[in-house]
Parts: sequence; C-alpha cells; structure tokens
Amino acid sequence: MEKLAKKKDILFLCRIISKTKLEMMKMRSRGTTLIEIVITLAILSIVLAIAAPRDEFLINTKERKELLEFKNDIIFARNMAIIDVRRYSVEIYPKENYYTIYKYDKERSMIKKKSMESGLKLIDTTFANSPNPNHGSICFTPTGAPSKAGTVNMKSRKGKKIELTVEVATGKVNIYIDGDEAK
Repeated sequence: MEKLAKKKDILFLCRIISKTKLEMMKMRSRGTTLIEIVITLAILSIVLAIAAPRDEFLINTKERKELLEFKNDIIFARNMAIIDVRRYSVEIYPKENYYTIYKYDKERSMIKKKSMESGLKLIDTTFANSPNPNHGSICFTPTGAPSKAGTVNMKSRKGKKIELTVEVATGKVNIYIDGDEAK
C-alpha cells in the first residue's frame, strides 16, 4: 500500500514537471524578450568598443612617441657630452619643424636630424644662444651641464600646448602638457 502511494506521488510529480517543461517550451517558442535583446546589444557594443582601434588614439600615441624621442635625444646629447668629454648641442628649428644633434670635435659634425612628422608642431624656443634668430640651441658642456635653461614650446594636432623644459645645472628634461607634468 505504501509502495502504491509512493508511486502515485512520483507519477504526480512527473506530470507537474512535464507540464512546467511544456509551458516553458511554449514560452520560449514565442521569441526573445526585449530585455534579452537589450542585454545582447549592450554586451556586443562593449566588446566592439574595446576591440576597435580609434584613429584619434593612434595619432595621440604617435605624437607621444615622437615627443619622448625628442626628450630622449636631448638626454642622449647630454650623456654623450659627459662620456666623450666633448661639447654636444641640440639645435631646434621651429619654422622648419625639425631638430638636429651635433657633436663638436675639431669640426662640428651632425649626428642626427629629425623632422616632426606625427602632427607635433614646434612653435618656438627660449634657447636663443645661437647667432641665427630662427632657431635655438641647447649646448651641453663636457660636464653635461647645459649652457642655459630654456623651454621648447610645441602644439599637438589637437591643439594641446606642450612645453619641454631643460633645467640649467642638471640638464633635467621635463615635459608639460597643458600645464600638467607628463609621466
């Protein structure tokens, strides 16, 4: 008798489960709900936003790379002046938008000439210890000290104001973008 009651209970539960499964299948066959579509679109847009490269981001990266190269070239000239016990200079030509690095031995010899091609624009410089008024020159002594402190003012393609400064006794190079120190 007890076995029969248990079988009836089990059969009853099976009928309920199968009815709920049928009801769920009927609900699913109606289509997707609005919330399912919204969630799917949200996830898809997040994935696409992360994966798709942005053109403005790439330009900004190229400008930063070129700016860091300029900073590293100034540091290179300073360090080479110390190592070679010779004068080195970085000459900046704002109107032509390029700079050069020179080594002074018996004669002046050019080590590098770099044009700013990523969108950075050299505006002006306060390194005016050159006979030519159209450019500035950062001269490093054999001890690595620059002849004077100064600033190179630049502008990015987006119009951000960039200042590259060189401190007088140490030759430390700092970069400021819109007044904030870049890291």
